[in-house]
Amino acid sequence: MFVVAAGNEGLVGSVGSPGTAGAALTVGAVDARDRLAEFSSRGPRGHTAKPEIVAPGVDIIAARAEGTGMGTPTGANYTKASGTSMAAPHVAGAAALLAARHSDWGPSRLKAALVGTADPATGGDAYERGAGRLDAGEAATSPVLATQSIVDLGTSRFPEHGALSAKLGWTSQAPRPVRMRLGVRVVDRRGREADGAASVPPAVDVPAGGTGEAALTVDAARLAGRPGLYTAVVTATGGGATLETPVTFYVEPPSHDLTIKATPLPGTDPANFSASATVVDLADMALFAEGVDATGTAKVRVPDGRYAVLGNVDDFGDWRSALAATPRWSSTGPRPSRSTAPPPCGSARASRASRPSRRCCPRTWSATPTRDCGGTAPTPSIPRRRPCTPSRWTASRPGRSALTPTTGSPRPGRSTTSSTPWAPGSPPT
Repeated sequence: MFVVAAGNEGLVGSVGSPGTAGAALTVGAVDARDRLAEFSSRGPRGHTAKPEIVAPGVDIIAARAEGTGMGTPTGANYTKASGTSMAAPHVAGAAALLAARHSDWGPSRLKAALVGTADPATGGDAYERGAGRLDAGEAATSPVLATQSIVDLGTSRFPEHGALSAKLGWTSQAPRPVRMRLGVRVVDRRGREADGAASVPPAVDVPAGGTGEAALTVDAARLAGRPGLYTAVVTATGGGATLETPVTFYVEPPSHDLTIKATPLPGTDPANFSASATVVDLADMALFAEGVDATGTAKVRVPDGRYAVLGNVDDFGDWRSALAATPRWSSTGPRPSRSTAPPPCGSARASRASRPSRRCCPRTWSATPTRDCGGTAPTPSIPRRRPCTPSRWTASRPGRSALTPTTGSPRPGRSTTSSTPWAPGSPPT
């Protein structure tokens, strides 16, 4: 079993690898009042919840090796520090104690026991802090435990919005059968309830030493007018235990398949060709921000809205790079977009490695030695400044370019012009 710290970026969707692995038990941090720590990295990961659980991670006193100064030293042998790396050991220790008590349990059952018995925490929602704060004692002593941690039902796609369902289970360690009363509450990310959107049976019977199952069904069509990320919290009460299972799902808004194809720079050897693209919702990057490998053909499912679409093509043989530009629809309906590369950014060879063209504004270059160029060659590095504002794009109605460029923010004292933005679903003008 892998217990992984979520990270300390404190941003939506900032949980990184290996915490993004589905099998990992990823841990965020809370303070002494069970409030989500400001620094704690949070989900969602795509449309799923990460981390699954939180634990104390603010001002934690821990042993300090002699001669080290991490955190705030407290005496000769201890230090005080904050971070998800201070929270994760609490969960790892609880997992070890649980494994010692139940040597026949596998990783998934250990994970389910810890997540299913978590206590409430505040700040964010299930996508940002998981099921709640670790309760190691409850996980070790509860007579009934859930057989799953956080369940993801996936996406109810536009326009059908079919129903979503899953079987949930509970296992008993009691000497006699237990009847668990069931209830379900559905909320969106703002905490607004969606009454009647999900259903479970009124109760489930769990045999002594066995497992009982019940089906959860979500009528996603009832939520089509309010699409987005939802959490259904299924509560099971009985036999001296109260267990909550968060179930996440996504109701897709009106959406389209965007196909991105990158054209290599002239003379590029196919073996040295690489391309990537990033599609970001300009209204709220938390709603959609996705990077794709566009070396072949990339498909991106995008909701209605305004997007920044940025592509990059590379020739690793001659160390040339350029932005992929002029995206446009090529057919009607859910239409593909073709990204055609502009001419190279000046010359990306050694003689101009440190003088990028304005076409390369989203990248910066640093000179490094290389045998192939016999001197210096451009390699990408993290930009310290934003040299210019990338173009913004908006989806277009049928019969026009589907990704119409609009200008970025003007410089002080200058004026710019832009085309009229349009989003699919709005009436033509």
